Amino acid sequence: MQQKEIVRLVAVALVVLIVGYAAGYLPEKQKNDDLRAKVSKILPGIPEMREFGATIKEIRGKTIIVTVPPSASSLDEYPLEREVTITDATKIILRTPLDPMGFQKVLNEYMSSHPSPTSTPPTPFSETKLSISDLKVGDSVTIKTADDVKSARVFEAMAIIEAGAPPAPALPNLPTLPRR
Repeated sequence: MQQKEIVRLVAVALVVLIVGYAAGYLPEKQKNDDLRAKVSKILPGIPEMREFGATIKEIRGKTIIVTVPPSASSLDEYPLEREVTITDATKIILRTPLDPMGFQKVLNEYMSSHPSPTSTPPTPFSETKLSISDLKVGDSVTIKTADDVKSARVFEAMAIIEAGAPPAPALPNLPTLPRR
């Protein structure tokens, strides 16, 4: 008799839990979804993603696994871990900032030889072609794609750009201190 009573109480508790969940959580979830839809009409998220920053987590042959920082907006949801396929057409580049004084010289030369802006001006960085073997786990890279990959977990890259370290600033000639 006592065992039947315990089974009956457990069954009632389960029914109460299920009914409570259905009566409380589901309507609130619907309200939240409705509110999210209204807010996204006013403040739309990222419409598409063709270029994004990531950190290399793993390298497997011609595939790299990258992690992407979460969106600052709760309206944007996209995979935080992605699988990027490198094809023969994928450009892998190391982009290194130029020395500011050297770039200023190049820019001045461009400006004097191109009085009207009809061609593309020089960029403040140099680019060096890399291969997949030059990439390392932990590298921060920019991934460029041909298609919108906002919600894609697996896709091909057009380019993978690794940012190089800027040149060390030149120190001014400092006076030397007399020795004692």
